[in-house]
Amino acid sequence: MRECLARHFTEVALVLVLGIYWAALIRSNMNIGVRHLLPAFPLTYILVSRQIVEFYRKIKARPAAAWTFRVALGALLVWQAITVVRVYPSYLAYFNELAGGPGGGWRYVNDSNLDWGQELKRLSRFMDQRGIAGIHLDFFGPVEEANYYLKGRFLGSMGCSAPPKGWVAVSAMVYPGAPWNPGCDYRRFLPMEKVVAKIGYSIFVFHID
Repeated sequence: MRECLARHFTEVALVLVLGIYWAALIRSNMNIGVRHLLPAFPLTYILVSRQIVEFYRKIKARPAAAWTFRVALGALLVWQAITVVRVYPSYLAYFNELAGGPGGGWRYVNDSNLDWGQELKRLSRFMDQRGIAGIHLDFFGPVEEANYYLKGRFLGSMGCSAPPKGWVAVSAMVYPGAPWNPGCDYRRFLPMEKVVAKIGYSIFVFHID
């Protein structure tokens, strides 16, 4: 037992730290985003990388197995790189394919995981490109911020009622019903099948005829 611990002291120490950290997170009443998990990521990467290296050392004497492993690992790294580049510049909205990619992440988590009202500037650029003179918007942020970035083209919120004709936008935080108002579910008026654009994957734009 002592010899095993001595040989794998680093791995045991990292697993112990991760276990204590995860136990503290699970017992905590605060749940406001994936940022609470960030300190665990580097330790997890180290442990996974260590196991990858050890596995490769065991199979490198077999050329076919080693070649297959290198190809598979390279393909996974390229896949990861592509998915990260694809979401540029909206890195906050990154989700893997199991979650539906960046466009599907809102179905699972929100708040600081996806929407902090950070995409108003890009919404303004979208309106410039489309020549949109005004838009109704319900988003996660103060009215003053919408007026500032949209430069007078903010027509007010919809107040959880049927949207008026014209351009409307809803941020991901409030689209399925915000935590402070879960009964306000815009999906009944604005199904995702009719979305015109997803600004940074956190503001959904629709046009009502």
